[in-house]
Amino acid sequence: MQLTKASLVESLLEAYEHTCDPLESVRLLQVIVDTMAVRPRVNLEATYFRDSYSEEIAVIRERLLLYKEVLEVQTRTERAQNLEARKFQELKLRKLTDFVEGTWKYDHAPTKVERIGTKEEQERG
Repeated sequence: MQLTKASLVESLLEAYEHTCDPLESVRLLQVIVDTMAVRPRVNLEATYFRDSYSEEIAVIRERLLLYKEVLEVQTRTERAQNLEARKFQELKLRKLTDFVEGTWKYDHAPTKVERIGTKEEQERG
């Protein structure tokens, strides 16, 4: 049980490292402290203590899998958003560079479609 709790706390600490909001970080710290204080519930009507103990470990494992999956989805989403922002910044920089170098001119009827991203990314599709 202690190893499973330690894995869950590690996962929560990873989420804490990526938290920017002070209120959310305090809430997450409270969840970490609550997780560290979890003790197995004993079912006195069960035949064996081992059954309820193993079920408590299974619950903690499921929480661990849930937290890891949520963190993975959040990370994947943020990386995609950061990639789009980077591509847009590159497009703006390219336009600004063209303007500064004097190669940019205003064309009322554009014949060229501007694409976001580097030329290598555009060639790959």
